[in-house]
Amino acid sequence: MTEIHCWDFTMNTPLGKLTVTGANAYISGIKHSDPDTKFGNYDESLPSFKSSMNLLKKQLLIDPRLNCVDSNFSVEEEWMTVAISVKNQLVRYFRGELQDFQIPFYDFSGTDLQNDVWSEMLSIPYGHTTSYKKIAEAISRPKSFRPVGGAVGRNPWSIAIPCHRVIGSSGKLVGYASGLSRKSWLLAHEARVFGS
Repeated sequence: MTEIHCWDFTMNTPLGKLTVTGANAYISGIKHSDPDTKFGNYDESLPSFKSSMNLLKKQLLIDPRLNCVDSNFSVEEEWMTVAISVKNQLVRYFRGELQDFQIPFYDFSGTDLQNDVWSEMLSIPYGHTTSYKKIAEAISRPKSFRPVGGAVGRNPWSIAIPCHRVIGSSGKLVGYASGLSRKSWLLAHEARVFGS
């Protein structure tokens, strides 16, 4: 039986601190640390936006500082390589240089419904949105859009599994665990990159 070692690191993003958790050479979660924090509209002309993009670029050159749950844990090369890859992908995503993540997810260990929803969200193209209702229909549970909404909200891999691309049937931004201002920012960011 393989021993499981857990680790994490926190990185700065234009939307505040993002924590990436891992187990061995897999990513077990990506979450914003402070979901209640409000963020302004996506505006590339602001000095604060330009400053955050410059800070992101510097992070590409710095390996993440891993915190390990197990005090006897030594960072093996494979695990550090995964952490560096994921951090760099997130930096490149926020800089508008990456649209598709290549992340080794730890395990879809939710309920059958949650696993189906998370898998379906992976198929939402960059720069596009879908609704809870359309996801329910796509996973052959057309009347389950409320449970689908619950599964979207419990997505452990924010951004990489793009729950921010799921909106209400009316086109309204609803329900985002990291806060609606972040959801709005991410959608505007992707729309700008996709349109350029």
